[in-house]
Amino acid sequence: GRDMHYSLKQLAVLMVILLVAATVGSSVIGYYLLQQYYHTEENRHEALALSRLEQVAALVGNQVQFYQGVLEEVVARNAASDLLSFGDDKEVEKWALQVRSLLPGAFGLALARADGRIVGDPMVQRVGEACQVDLSHFVRHETAHYPPFHLGIRGLEHFDLFAHVPGTTPDDEGILTISFRLDNLQRMMQQSLSNTDMLTLVDYNGRDVVEAGSNDGDKTQTFEADIPGTSWKMRMQTTPEPHASVFRKMVTLNLAMLLVVIGIITLSTRRFSHLIRNDVRQIHQRLNALLNGDFDVDLQSPSIREVAAITPDIDRLTHTIKEQTEQLRAQSLSDPLTALPNRRHFDIMMKHLFGLSRRRMPAVLLLIDVNKFKTVNDTLGHKSGDQVLRNLGDFLRRSTRSSDEIARIGGDEFTVILQDIERGKVTEWVENFIKRYDEHIEVAGKPPPTQDCCTLSIGVAPIDANIYHTEGDVMHAADQAMYKAKSENSGHSRYSLWEPQA
Repeated sequence: GRDMHYSLKQLAVLMVILLVAATVGSSVIGYYLLQQYYHTEENRHEALALSRLEQVAALVGNQVQFYQGVLEEVVARNAASDLLSFGDDKEVEKWALQVRSLLPGAFGLALARADGRIVGDPMVQRVGEACQVDLSHFVRHETAHYPPFHLGIRGLEHFDLFAHVPGTTPDDEGILTISFRLDNLQRMMQQSLSNTDMLTLVDYNGRDVVEAGSNDGDKTQTFEADIPGTSWKMRMQTTPEPHASVFRKMVTLNLAMLLVVIGIITLSTRRFSHLIRNDVRQIHQRLNALLNGDFDVDLQSPSIREVAAITPDIDRLTHTIKEQTEQLRAQSLSDPLTALPNRRHFDIMMKHLFGLSRRRMPAVLLLIDVNKFKTVNDTLGHKSGDQVLRNLGDFLRRSTRSSDEIARIGGDEFTVILQDIERGKVTEWVENFIKRYDEHIEVAGKPPPTQDCCTLSIGVAPIDANIYHTEGDVMHAADQAMYKAKSENSGHSRYSLWEPQA
């Protein structure tokens, strides 16, 4: 617009002044100026080339940092962490495919455990063997060069990014890995080319990864620059400015046109850089708003077409994260005192396992009640009572397998669901359980205040749809058995098995 014409006009005026000054110079001074001119033009050409190269490197670095920021934003939401803790392989695969479809340029996406094992089928999530090798290096903190490239399959060249997924325990932690195609980087390099340049993205091993432009044999000057935030480099090959007589350059329009073109290129590059920075700043503001839980920030209309193509995907991702956040907020599945799953989680698992019992070995429900728990609260205080419940929760974690389900369903009532255990071995498991528990009973670091205090009464019932009509009937049977055990009033923990229905 007006500013650009004004800048070109000033450049033209400057060139006229230089031409007049050179014309009235003596031949000796002219010869001296010729030598200085050659050096100045050579230095200017190199400076412009380095400037163009650094701008392209910065654009590529910003794009990679943008991708990494999106990856960290996905991790910041609780969905990935919750899936690692509670989801099965199919749920994780479905989530990975959904998130991948929302990220432009994403080729593959998967969640991995803390040891680097991919959750679900790696091929379905497009995570190849090379990607898994780099993932294992990342897990072992052996990643010296980041991000890694994978160029083994023609047409599927890509680079990988990783981010740690936090968990409530070290076993629940994991890693989110995303692969991005090289198309966007190549388009960005192609759009930043001048007519005399050839750009090559080089990896940490010195391999040529992405090229833009063509080498016509005249490009004899080579420059390299580091790409910020990566271990990559950007190489530019360009044609040096031809040397000619100073008089010919001073009397021909070619010199003026060359300077005009350089001015246009410089101004265009600065303008393009400004637009890119403005668009990226807008997206960063949106992502920061998401981190702060603000889902109602509107993005201005982007100026760059590639960035405009990302905006709808960010809106969809925002909507998805908002829905998942609201669901997780409304459906907390954890008991705050013991950190065990709560009644809601227990009801979900009961319904699930009750349905599965028609097709496989039924699980077994243990309903556990702490005997004379009120005595602890009345004599020692509620803090001691809370510690009894926490100790029992810790004991349940240590005493069960990873395939079993434990929960605190209210007050001093807990449940254990034993899966894949034969009916004949249930009695042996329960007897060993109560024996080990009774050996370690203590309240506030001391023995219980009364003989039967803090022992357990346990009711046992199978979660079997072939015996009971509903999961509520299973709960009733376990409850009846538990009260039968409680009525024994012995000085140690005891249990009672379910009564078969007539």
